[in-house]
Amino acid sequence: MTITLLVSAGISESAGTGPEKIRMENLRIEGTTGVTPDEILTGKPVLISADLASAHGDDQNLTFVIEIQKEDGSYEPYRWLSLYLPGDESSSLGQPWYPSSPGLYTVRALAFESVSAAFPMGIEGSIDTSKVIGPILEIKARVSGDVLVYDILEDTEMLFENFEVADAFGNIPDEIRAGMQVHLAADITNTYDGVVSFVYLVQIQDEDGAYMRPFWLSGGLAKEQSFSAALSWTPKSPGSYTARAFVFDSAPGQTNPGEPVDSSQALAPVLEKDIVILPIMDKTVKDPFKVVLSNFAVHSMDVSDIVVGKPVNLAADITDKYGGNPSFTYLVQVRDEGGVTVHLSWNIVGDSILQWTPSKPGTYTATAFVWKSLENPVPLSMPAVTTITVS
Repeated sequence: MTITLLVSAGISESAGTGPEKIRMENLRIEGTTGVTPDEILTGKPVLISADLASAHGDDQNLTFVIEIQKEDGSYEPYRWLSLYLPGDESSSLGQPWYPSSPGLYTVRALAFESVSAAFPMGIEGSIDTSKVIGPILEIKARVSGDVLVYDILEDTEMLFENFEVADAFGNIPDEIRAGMQVHLAADITNTYDGVVSFVYLVQIQDEDGAYMRPFWLSGGLAKEQSFSAALSWTPKSPGSYTARAFVFDSAPGQTNPGEPVDSSQALAPVLEKDIVILPIMDKTVKDPFKVVLSNFAVHSMDVSDIVVGKPVNLAADITDKYGGNPSFTYLVQVRDEGGVTVHLSWNIVGDSILQWTPSKPGTYTATAFVWKSLENPVPLSMPAVTTITVS
């Protein structure tokens, strides 16, 4: 029998230079039933999990990152999630993984204080292991080349719903202009009795009735597992379009431009969305601001009220007026009732969430700014203001 899980000892000491704030252990790969599988198969979903707790009993904000390295030294896209971990609780965190090819993989788990600490150059860059706040755990997993095949029940359908058009920030835009990248997203749920592969496909038809060549992605889902699938599209010309989304059990045959996709073998009813594309905005018109700063609000992380000693998130939505993905510095200033600044923080990696822990009760005014950079403090938007009552 081939041994498919080769578990090496976890690295017990942090590779970073900072204090160890998180205790992390028991990095493992589980099947969809929560049991370590006898073998890992290409295309079969598994869950990479680890147990985390505060090292000193303090409440922690952390970002949990999974790094997967292939035999050739290349890396799969990073998997990460951010959460608030109370000091008196432990948590088992997991991230799904669909191995795409056979081979020996190295799987690592790391903990950081924030996304920006983990990815100082952005999430497309490399991890900065000097900023970890806990041990780096590592295991090795061998993936077999066999692909699981399940019978499809003729009288059963995949649950396919919530077809939406979102911008690069994941928000549903008020308007879409030519040259603006959008995401065509839908939720897929496996209702079959077993793991199945799927293909999520989108085809777009213009106002003259012409069909564009379809584009798709593939994946796998365990029984009753859901997945939010998204494909990007950048419309080149203004006009009225119809986007249709399909889900199949395998990629369809070649569809030539101008031909509609045959939906007779689809696993769920086709979803449809009408999209209006506006002309490219005239950038020669003088506009002092490049982005829109909206929905600035304060969110308590673990209680309904904002109280002394408990951190809060100072978050906002930042959208580029021209549909791009701008670089910016997000700043928040908090002033007390006397106008004295009690807090000033910023984020330079394009993340519009900051934290503040109030030390005294009272009424405060928080103002959010978007600048080009700290070195070049040109405002990119109007500031946003909100009032905070701390008890």
